[in-house]
Amino acid sequence: MLNEKERADFLALLLAFCAATGTSGRDCAAIFNINPNTFCRWIRAARGNAEVHRLYWHRARPVTDGINALNAFNAAKGGTPYHSFKSTAKHADRRELIASLLLKLNAKK
Repeated sequence: MLNEKERADFLALLLAFCAATGTSGRDCAAIFNINPNTFCRWIRAARGNAEVHRLYWHRARPVTDGINALNAFNAAKGGTPYHSFKSTAKHADRRELIASLLLKLNAKK
């Protein structure tokens, strides 16, 4: 189980990713294959509107690894990918773009 600092860091990472890419909690849940209710609860907690008392590594690690891989790719490309995601009008298209990039990044490992 994550301790309090690790939970806070994880929630901050989620909120920063959602803000940078313009994705909703439900879109991120689909991208990272997490139950939408769980992911939205995490986002609410990251915004300070709820609390998450228990968060386990087996749930957080894949999301953290995925976001870190996407962040590294975004930084290497000068921020262009996240700007492209955010400027995509349809949520479904944005979700598909991010999921396909994440799949591509995971395949390179």
